[in-house]
Amino acid sequence: MNFPIVLDIALGLVFIFFVLSLLASELQEIIGTLLQWRAEHLKQSIEVLLAGNDRDKEEAAQALADALYESPWIRSLNQEAKGRIARSFRGISHFIGRIYRALTGTRNVFGDGKTSAPSYIPSEAFANSLLERMQLGNLWQVLANDRISIFAEEKIVLPVNNILSDLKASTGNEFLLSAEFQQLEQAIAQTIEDFQAGIVSLPESVDRLVNKLDDFSLMAKDTLPEGHPLTETFLRRLEYIKRALASTPTERVALLSKLRPTVASLLNIFDNSSSTYQELNRLAERGNPAAQALLNRLGQASITPALQDSLTAIARRVEVTTDAARSEVEQFGHEIEKWFDRGMERATGVYKRNAKAVALIIGIATAIAINADSFHIATRLAKDPVLRSSISQTADQLIAESSGDLSENLGQVQAAVDQALADIPFPLGYNDVVVQQQLAAEAAWPIPLVQRRFLGWLVSGFAISMGSTFWFNVLKKSSTFAIPVSRETETLQNPLASSGATQLTVSEYVCRRTLNLYKTPVLAGLVTQAAAGRHLRLGVGPTPEPKSSGALWVRLCEDDYPGWIGLRDLKALELAASPYRAVPLSRLAITQRLPQVLAFTRQAMAQPNHYLWGGTVGPNFDCSGLVQTAFASAGIRLPRDSYQQEAFTLPIAWEELQPGDLIFLVLQSALSTWRSTWARGATSTVLAWIKGATALALTPSPICPIPLARVTTSSSAALVG
Repeated sequence: MNFPIVLDIALGLVFIFFVLSLLASELQEIIGTLLQWRAEHLKQSIEVLLAGNDRDKEEAAQALADALYESPWIRSLNQEAKGRIARSFRGISHFIGRIYRALTGTRNVFGDGKTSAPSYIPSEAFANSLLERMQLGNLWQVLANDRISIFAEEKIVLPVNNILSDLKASTGNEFLLSAEFQQLEQAIAQTIEDFQAGIVSLPESVDRLVNKLDDFSLMAKDTLPEGHPLTETFLRRLEYIKRALASTPTERVALLSKLRPTVASLLNIFDNSSSTYQELNRLAERGNPAAQALLNRLGQASITPALQDSLTAIARRVEVTTDAARSEVEQFGHEIEKWFDRGMERATGVYKRNAKAVALIIGIATAIAINADSFHIATRLAKDPVLRSSISQTADQLIAESSGDLSENLGQVQAAVDQALADIPFPLGYNDVVVQQQLAAEAAWPIPLVQRRFLGWLVSGFAISMGSTFWFNVLKKSSTFAIPVSRETETLQNPLASSGATQLTVSEYVCRRTLNLYKTPVLAGLVTQAAAGRHLRLGVGPTPEPKSSGALWVRLCEDDYPGWIGLRDLKALELAASPYRAVPLSRLAITQRLPQVLAFTRQAMAQPNHYLWGGTVGPNFDCSGLVQTAFASAGIRLPRDSYQQEAFTLPIAWEELQPGDLIFLVLQSALSTWRSTWARGATSTVLAWIKGATALALTPSPICPIPLARVTTSSSAALVG
């Protein structure tokens, strides 16, 4: 290829840097896997998150992180190798890790006796592990159970029992309302039992307790003598008890706030002087087994002060924003997930910076190890046209065989690179020829204190550290820039074909049969169709998607409409004998052809069909596709889309409508104007247009299911041709 020499040299350097970056990337990936850098960095990042960057609390944070990693939520993420061979490789990796830590003096972040850990932890797993360690859910339930039991006893059972005792003493009847009171006690006990079992929520339980008191009041009213002063006094005192519970919505909210433990108060359980700890301790002393188990477990599960401060801030935010109908502890868990994700985003940034530093070290080491001197490489490319040509051709072939992202074509790219390494005499290595050439260049080097090749190694190292993906993208852009495209004469090879693919010229072709044009290079989303006999041009369009296995970018000559066709459609193309030229038509000529247009439309609507987006051939059309094809049947060429057709034609007045005129939908609200005009009656000319016009009709039809509204009308006779 006769590229300018500067472009050839630049393309050669880019290709060599890409090859070396592939090597360095693989080396870095192997080292990272053997030393488990990702897993190690993740564990350290979690420790920093738990310690809050407080160096004095690092040991406590490390112990807490070790405990969290023992949780089933996280431990299950560390999948052990299966099979003898896989375990052997894993054992070698762990052995290398131990040697590395011994030589560098770094601690085993995975914990004593541990050699590995997961390299990724979902936020949900972390939040569940932390909540399980703090036992907030169980603690909330234990405290709430005790509080609602005390509430029912002190606010309902005892007051009702007191006024019932007074009534019995006043009447001298010891058995008065005894059965009803026993039913009340049983109903209250059942309500508390349902809450403790998690069947009903705390607000629902409070409402049920109030309702049980209402039921008892009704039974007392039916049992006691009506109109008796003692009866009225007893019922009135019952009403006072009920009003003291939750007489207004405000009182109900206040009551629930006393019964419901807040997450912020639950977090104080780790402080022995807090009211939450004292409350749980009193329950344990009264013989509550759940409270005693919690005290024993929480005594061994302390958290760092920084973590407690962070969680307390989250809990206070939850108290303000949480829905009263939703579990506060559950919402608190979701907020912990968000907090963890934000922390991991920062950790990812740190890991990328560290990886960049490691990539730079590996890049420089690679450059020195294989003697990749950028200055020497550039010199050889400038002096050796054979080398330039070989690298340029290999780069072109590489781009042609691996369109898309490097990550999705890595195997294909590596195969091409391996072939290139075997065929191209790269100016690399420490063979006698390369070393002698470098020494000769050193003689003319103007900087005496710094060797020329040392600076060349540094430049190569920095370039290699940029990564293979970076240089692959640069290579694609450089290759595209280096091949200027001529609309009429440039030779274009399908970028996805093999080296023996058919060569096509960016010129005009004629379709031998109907072709489908698609929106994407993976041939998805029909945009239009090219009937047999239509002209199109092949050209260079947008970058094909990675999954596209064969597609070409084309434009239809009549309206310059773009799209992708499959490589299998190449057999349906033949080189046009002459370029497409629009046929100019007078207004009279167009008017004379309109009956043929209308006849085509009527015939198309009469055929069995369905609406096909992008259909322009038939029997299935879309709206603008039918309009374009109907006019094309009479030799009148309209653009493809409705907005293009509207811009292509001239607007006319509503009263001037004639058969063959087009109506374009602009605003759906304008449909009322059209319908009112229709209701008043229209001319016979408009009626004829309605029944068979190319814009179809007012009501949905099999071909065009979208009702049309009159906003803009246009005459096809004004500008066509």
